[in-house]
Amino acid sequence: MVLKRAISGDFVVLFFMVLAALYVCYLLYSATVWGAGLTADSIAYLEGARDIIEDGNLDGIGTHFPPLYFLIIAFCGGISGDPLASLRYIQIVVIGLNLLAGALIVWKATHRSFLSTIIFLLVFVTSQPILSLHAMAWSEAMFSLFALLGVYYLLRFIHNSENRNFTLILSALCLSGAFLTRYAGITLIMTGVISLLLFSGTNVLKRVKTSLLYGFISCLPMFLWMLRNWYISDNVTSRRLGYHPISTEKIEAGIQVFLQGFFIPENNSIVFLLLLFLVILLYIFTAKINPGDIERYDRTPEICFIFIVIYIPFIVVSISFFDAHTPLSPRILFPAYLFFLMAIIVLNNRAVQTHDIKTIGIALSVLLIIFSLAQQKVQTRYLAYAKAQGLGFASKGWRQSETLKWVTALPKNTVIYTNAPDAIKVHTDRSSEMIPHIVVPTSRNRNQNLVADMQNMVQDLSQNDGVIVYFHGITWRWYLPTLEQLEKGLSLHYVFKGSDGVVAQVKTSSD
Repeated sequence: MVLKRAISGDFVVLFFMVLAALYVCYLLYSATVWGAGLTADSIAYLEGARDIIEDGNLDGIGTHFPPLYFLIIAFCGGISGDPLASLRYIQIVVIGLNLLAGALIVWKATHRSFLSTIIFLLVFVTSQPILSLHAMAWSEAMFSLFALLGVYYLLRFIHNSENRNFTLILSALCLSGAFLTRYAGITLIMTGVISLLLFSGTNVLKRVKTSLLYGFISCLPMFLWMLRNWYISDNVTSRRLGYHPISTEKIEAGIQVFLQGFFIPENNSIVFLLLLFLVILLYIFTAKINPGDIERYDRTPEICFIFIVIYIPFIVVSISFFDAHTPLSPRILFPAYLFFLMAIIVLNNRAVQTHDIKTIGIALSVLLIIFSLAQQKVQTRYLAYAKAQGLGFASKGWRQSETLKWVTALPKNTVIYTNAPDAIKVHTDRSSEMIPHIVVPTSRNRNQNLVADMQNMVQDLSQNDGVIVYFHGITWRWYLPTLEQLEKGLSLHYVFKGSDGVVAQVKTSSD
């Protein structure tokens, strides 16, 4: 009878998991009626995948990005015949798998708690940050999927389940997949190694050997990729070491991401710090009062917190020493946000199971449900906007751009300099050059070669009867000259003026 009830309860939870996955896939399908959202990175992924399909090698990827997301797009695009359309369906499948993987972790970590699993499903399917992240053709969603799978199998190994060696290898391979999707995947491998050292048994020597083997398997594919990069370019990641400390504005922007994600009013960082303090207190109290009840599967909060404590400083160091252009945006912080959600829900389950603070756990459960209902309103507004206007370079405005239509009519060999080579490439299938940078975005240093770069551009344009295409809507590339600055430094003759941009030729003294 007990077994029958357990099987019946598990079936109900699994049914809700599948139902929620189908629902969130439908939401994303609705949000991407204009196609998956495109940015400069998205178009780099797309073009790299097309090169793989056409040339059958990885030369088109370069060294700036790891290869796995390119390979997945190329595989799906090769089957469908359209890599651009495939991007949309890759993201739709990934959001469903991310929901299932996260729900499965919570379900196992809370000893098959119906309430905790349903709360996770509610928060996931009503979340605007989660939906918007997956709506864009970015690698972070795929990265999160490999991360969740890697953590799931890591927890199974720590739980001493059957086929321990098999689950350890599966976890290592999943985290190596995350590493091959984003270089930040090294933080997941560090998380796994530390977790094995702390939680995988009582024999210290065995724990050390296991963690070393785990790290070796996880890092080996990326090591081979970096060897390939060094062989073809003498540069393993195309990033240069420099010192440009992260600004307070970026730190404040990162805090705002979490404030908005949890509906905390803006400019109330103290409330967020208080939330973190309360979560820490909840963890300490439940661990202290019920040490025997925290079984090994319930190491989920610990592993989530280890990852967050490693991931965020890693991003800060990366910005400060390698790429000052990287923002602390919802995109970059999404993995930390997702793992923090899982940790809170599992900790809440601990509180519910702890007699002395059961009331607090129930109250927090109610708050999480209210939170999910509140954030659905924000998600609904986002969904309406995405359906009506589209996202990024795939939006309605770019698809109906007057300037792009004019550029399409130019002869195929026309030399083009622009502030949006990515938009021109994806919508007209033409190559173009970025106008010279005033500031190098990765270091935030002034471009010392600006004068020479401008002279080279002018020479190239004049010799080949080329044009400058300037789009008014590109406001985020602060490191490029404005149209007014170009007009002051160059003698421009406008051949087209549209509502969204202009096309100009450069007059020289010999003209």
